Amino acid sequence: CEDDHLVAGLQFSNPSEQVNAICSLYAAAAGVADICGGVDSVSDTGVSLATSSNKLTPQIVSKWYQLRARQLEGDCGLMDAALDLLKLGRERNVPDLARLLSSLCTLEVLVYEAGQTHMTLDELAVMEPVDVLALLMEKSEGNRSQYLKEWVLPYLSRCEAAQAGCRDVLLATYLQREATHSLVIPLVVLKLVCSYQDLLQGDALYECAVKCVYSCENTDQLDTATQLLDALPV
Repeated sequence: CEDDHLVAGLQFSNPSEQVNAICSLYAAAAGVADICGGVDSVSDTGVSLATSSNKLTPQIVSKWYQLRARQLEGDCGLMDAALDLLKLGRERNVPDLARLLSSLCTLEVLVYEAGQTHMTLDELAVMEPVDVLALLMEKSEGNRSQYLKEWVLPYLSRCEAAQAGCRDVLLATYLQREATHSLVIPLVVLKLVCSYQDLLQGDALYECAVKCVYSCENTDQLDTATQLLDALPV
């Protein structure tokens, strides 16, 4: 029957070859289609595709997308395929994918741009955000402005989207930690931050700069400290 096609559409290993099946699945969820024969059907992911009334729901479809994406990344190492699958779900308005999609976007940058080639989604999940920020900047020497614009600021924006107000706290915490041994990174970052009106607004910028200077434990950073304070807007 027609619903058999929907269930069969879940059993694939290459999401790019099954776009139509996935779209049909979500269309069925949005329209609350019956599962064939009134029997609970379970895909190869182990996620039940039917509720007690044998109806697909957007929440069930969302769970399937998330589980399949985790399997693609964790079991097969197909991070790009996992990302593509979640982006496809987002385009079809599948709910509750934002958090996992954000994590995969961060993982993609860490693996391909920051040199963390063995990093996994599970390892990323247990890391503190400030440690993720440090990894994003780890190989930025000589090109810190580009790293900040292309990788760090988007990561901070994703953190802000997940938890309002955390972006400035996270950035300030990272800069103060880096400042304990060198003021170079705080200087570069705060210079860039001055051009972004929505980062470290008002007194937060000055407070962060002063705390960075006081956090520095090296006695050879006077010139850098002076440059940092001089870079602040009057």
